[in-house]
Amino acid sequence: MGKKKLTISFLLCLLGGYLGLHYFYEKDYKKGILYALTIGLFLFGYLFDIFKYGIKLLKNEEEPIIVPSEVYQNIYYDRIQKSTPQNYVVFDTETTGLNPESDRIIEISAIKYVDNKKVASFNYLVNPKMAFDPFITELTGIKPSDLKNQPTIDLVIPRFYKFIEDFTLIAHNAEYDLKMLACEAYRCGIPLCKNKVVDTVPLAKKVIPKEDIDNYKLETLKKYLKLEYSSHRALEDCETCAKVYQLYLTQKKQ
Repeated sequence: MGKKKLTISFLLCLLGGYLGLHYFYEKDYKKGILYALTIGLFLFGYLFDIFKYGIKLLKNEEEPIIVPSEVYQNIYYDRIQKSTPQNYVVFDTETTGLNPESDRIIEISAIKYVDNKKVASFNYLVNPKMAFDPFITELTGIKPSDLKNQPTIDLVIPRFYKFIEDFTLIAHNAEYDLKMLACEAYRCGIPLCKNKVVDTVPLAKKVIPKEDIDNYKLETLKKYLKLEYSSHRALEDCETCAKVYQLYLTQKKQ
């Protein structure tokens, strides 16, 4: 829900929330009828909603737009590339959670390679306009205050598209990152890019025997390859992902 719609919902809640006016406006008719029949769930729900909308307005937060599953269900499989090019862009995202339908990107990074040589990098923190679990800060080190003055995703996606051009995209657990990108693009009214995608998870499984490693998570692969990058920050995860991909390319030549 954008700022304008949130403001209107708040005003309707103040004026007639006990009758569910704000829910009818938001087309949540079941809750609207429930409030109308119960006088805003005996006024407790009505008072809570006033508080909830007021806090969101004060914090300048937006209600997440829930993306229909059909937006992202098959996008990864439609873009899988079986070949492994020498020119590519490795990309990664950090997010507010693991659900593409409602969670948001808070960092997106990419590194461009030509003939397997790094030629450019891309890195943006992103203001998700929503609160997120403290666990995400513990995992990534990214605090809500770090994002307050950062650009929103509608400004970052066009810059990302310009950077990746038509290069093949490489990612670890690529389906997840592509789904997140698809849902963010949908919220912004921007078409998803048409770039082909390669996932490094199955490639790692082909060149690293399962007896030699606990699992194929990126952090585990980083330790296996004795890399000193940090984990759960998008740009450094791109560096690790690139090393995994290049290991596969080297092994493939032998």
